Amino acid sequence: MGNFTEREIGEFIVKKEGRFKDGKLSYYELPRGDGGGSYEVAGINVKYHPSKARQLKSLIVQGKADQAYDEAVRYIIEYTRRVADWHPDVRVQCYLRDMAFNRGPTGCAKILQHALKTAQTYTGLVDGDVGPNTKAAAAKHSAEDLLLRLVLSRQWYEREHAGRDEGSRFWPGLVNRWIDAVQTCLEIGDPYNSKT
Repeated sequence: MGNFTEREIGEFIVKKEGRFKDGKLSYYELPRGDGGGSYEVAGINVKYHPSKARQLKSLIVQGKADQAYDEAVRYIIEYTRRVADWHPDVRVQCYLRDMAFNRGPTGCAKILQHALKTAQTYTGLVDGDVGPNTKAAAAKHSAEDLLLRLVLSRQWYEREHAGRDEGSRFWPGLVNRWIDAVQTCLEIGDPYNSKT
């Protein structure tokens, strides 16, 4: 079983989501069709996290990129904390936090429930509301089994709820991100060598 700290999980997300200039966190103008507004800092975009995105951009503009980095990590840890008790293994918790940051806690819950439903260990609704039944079903799965199922269910979620599939210009980046996250959580491979 992995032994990730919250800080390590938060830093993984910042490093995978962030854009860096001369080794320092920077803000990033989003491409048309991204859906997150005009800019983001470490995936914290101005559409869904407006006050935090503005704060982080301001810190960077003021030359306080290290402070912005630490604040982004702290924010992501807090934003994803509610999903951490949905599975007892920290490796799954790491992946759940990554999903929760990308698709919100409700989206993360739907992905988890879909994965469990396809595994036939959960008979409830895919409604984004994680309660005792969802957690009990999740606990029946080892990290190795559930993480692979979650990768597939992230694809389902993108198609069904985000309107993206293999025809989207964002699809290759999404797939690489999902694989990078599962490699990190299972402590295999080197996701930082990814070309994403």
